[in-house]
Amino acid sequence: MTIDPLDPAHSAADAIANAARDVLDPDGPVRPGDFFAYGWHTVNGVRRPGHCGLIVSVPGYDGPMPPSVIDAIDDIDRAVWYDLGGAGIEDDGRGDCSGWLLEKLRVKRVQPCAGWDSINTSAMVADATGPQRIFRHVGGPVPWAACGVVDCSGSHPKGRAVGRRPGGGLLWARAGIPIRVV
Repeated sequence: MTIDPLDPAHSAADAIANAARDVLDPDGPVRPGDFFAYGWHTVNGVRRPGHCGLIVSVPGYDGPMPPSVIDAIDDIDRAVWYDLGGAGIEDDGRGDCSGWLLEKLRVKRVQPCAGWDSINTSAMVADATGPQRIFRHVGGPVPWAACGVVDCSGSHPKGRAVGRRPGGGLLWARAGIPIRVV
């Protein structure tokens, strides 16, 4: 874990608590209901949005499927329009990746999170790698390519923004981290 001493959301106490939590994690490695995320970033001088997707299957997992996974799979056949900055899809069928994901995880989007006024992909990553008040980074080996992932993205067909991400978690293997709701 990297601690940014200029960021008040990070502290040595947070780092120690997070390291202990990872070592003593009774929940084990990545499982369905966790998610991958990466925050806003700059590519060739252009500010680009982050992205997140719900993990719906992991090789070897034989436990019960959480409601978030069942809801996400059900959304694949729903009429959903991608709308960057959209809060969620339940009200008007429009949303972005983090609004849709938070809705599935039953986490309120409008609440303080790691220095942000509301939750977006950057806030998810900052909290998961910092204070871990809402989200935490999941340790252990991650079978990136074999994970089944469902996301809400403008790259899916219009009116069908929720879909399975081809290649599983490979998109997130380069830049994202696995995260779990605390």
